Formats: sequence, structure tokens, C-alpha cells
Amino acid sequence: MNGGEAASHYARDFLDRVVLPWLAERPGRRRAAADLAASLIAAEKRRAQSAMRLDIEIPVTLVVGLSTRCNLRCPSCSAIGEVAGPETVLPRNAVDALLDEAWTLGIARIALVGGEPFLAPGFDRVIEDHPGLFFAVFTNGRAADAARLDRLAKQANIAMFVNVTATSRDRDAGGFDPEVPGILGRLRERGILFGFSATVHAGNSSMFADPGTYKEMARLGTRFGLLLDYFAEVGAAADPRQWIVPPGERARIVEIARRSGAALGMPVLCAPEDEKASGGCGAAGRLLVYVSPEGTIEPCPFVRRSSFRLETHGLRDALASPFFRAIRDRARDWSRRGAGCAVRAAPVEFLELAARHGAAAPGG
Repeated sequence: MNGGEAASHYARDFLDRVVLPWLAERPGRRRAAADLAASLIAAEKRRAQSAMRLDIEIPVTLVVGLSTRCNLRCPSCSAIGEVAGPETVLPRNAVDALLDEAWTLGIARIALVGGEPFLAPGFDRVIEDHPGLFFAVFTNGRAADAARLDRLAKQANIAMFVNVTATSRDRDAGGFDPEVPGILGRLRERGILFGFSATVHAGNSSMFADPGTYKEMARLGTRFGLLLDYFAEVGAAADPRQWIVPPGERARIVEIARRSGAALGMPVLCAPEDEKASGGCGAAGRLLVYVSPEGTIEPCPFVRRSSFRLETHGLRDALASPFFRAIRDRARDWSRRGAGCAVRAAPVEFLELAARHGAAAPGG
């Protein structure tokens, strides 16, 4: 199985194990489900054709940072957004142009991130105006009021990934925030497809080494989970060691998460470990590509180096560039070094590679 075939299999697995069973339980959405399925199948054909025609790897998923603004201050978060202070927003016309190009290339799975996506102007309309795309929304859920959820509940092309460990600085980062059950309850009441997400770090790792955590998530109605390993941005000035989970402990958490999920019928993906299912590191277009709220096209949300901006470049330009090609080629070797994330395994080599191609850090 080559990289493109493996990436397609990885994406279909989520659809087959999560999305289609959920839609099957809702007869009133059969027409919308059929239309979405047809759209995704057509997109996959376009993606394969684009990859062959352009001689580049086209990712399955486009990650879009809508805004830097966030309504929480999680101690371990490397995002720069907060409620007060300057806010960077990806303009709506840029979002639409970006999604149109993604559609043309055959990318039909879009992850919306932030900051907090619900705080981005026009967030709801983005999903409504692109019914042929499937959106995964990564949110802490606090800004999702009843009216907005009622509106989104009408859409068949959305799954919510609720960060169940999101917390302000003055709260205990090692446990669920008291608001989490209510947030999940509001999604469940409206029949919205949702799961949980969490960045596992030293402050909350004990939660995810406990099978009871996954039982509680299933009880609250989550249909899937995503556990991200804590990963500071490559080249970040701040020392991240206080948040890093030791490899042995991380391996134990991944084993418990997979075993618990299987027992509960709730798929739990672990990143970067499950990237192996798609042939290794997915950055720079093998599995995903990231567009920041500042409008830069970057290899990955955690690999913040780029020389491409939406004002002058498109996705095709970045994916076909020597810089992105070099990352895809080198990451195959870096992935064999056993550090989970390929770039984390070779940070000095990556930064040297970025420098050679004139790829700067945000604001650099």
C-alpha cells in the first residue's frame, strides 16, 4: 500500500466506523448522508487524478486555523490567541477561496481549529456554504450556545471534537472542567455527531491512564476520541519539558486508550502513533496541510515554518514546492527514529532544511 492509498484507508476508517453508523441511526438524514457520501467519493477520485496530473502528494485533510482568538487560557497550549489583545482572523473571502481550491484538488475533509473556531466571524456559514465538504471542528464548546447548535444540528457534514481538558490557568489542568458534561449534553440532545479530544501532557496524563475516563466519555455520549501527544512547536523559545510525557508512560496511555475504546465500541485515535496507519508522518501534504489564521501555508499545525502566503500562493504551490517535497522525503527516514513525530525526532535537521528553503517561523 503506497502513501496515498494508506492515507485514503486511514480517512475511510473514520467514516466507516463512526460517521456512517451515526447517520444510519437517523433515517431523516438519509438524503443528506447520500449526498455527502457521493461528494466524498467524487472528491477522492479528483484527489487521485490531481496527484497523478501534478506529480505531487495531495493530502486527505486540510487544517484551517480560522482565528487566534480563544476564550480560555490552557497552561500547556502553544496557541497565541486569547480573549483580550490583538486578534488575527483569516478573512472569509480567503477561507472560501481556500476551500474552493481544496475542492478542486480533491481535498474534502476539513479540520477547523483556532484559537476557538466558534469565535471566528462567520464560522457557522462556512459549514453551511460548503455542504460537499466534511468538517471536523475542534472546539472547547464554551461559545456554542443553544441557537448556534440548533443551526449546526441541521447539517450532516460536521463532527465536533470537544477538548475535554480545556481549562483556564486558575483551574486544575489535571481533571475535567465542570462545564464538560453540560457541553456534551447539549450536543447529545441535538443529535450532533461528537467525540472528545485532548492533548495529553504531564499535568493530565493520569486521567488517560485510567480506563474509567473512557467509560465516562462513552456515558456522556462521545462516539470517538482523539489523544494528541503534547508537542511544543519546533524551535519554540519556551522550554516545554514540564509538559512532556515520558515515552514509556505515553506508550502505556496509548495501549489503555486503544483497549478501552475497543471494549466500549468507541474508536480512539492516538497521534502521532496512528500515523503509522498512513505510512508515517503526515505533514507537508502526505496526510494533511495547515493554513494558519495569518494566512501562511505550513506543513503541520505543530511545524510552524513557511514561505507561502495565501495572498500570493495557493495550496498547489506549497505542495509542489521543493520545501514541502523535501519534508515528505526526509520524514520517511525521520519516522524510523522512534520519536513518534518525525520532525521531533530530527529537529535540528528540520530547522536547517527550513532555513535552506527560506521558511520562517510565524512573524519571522
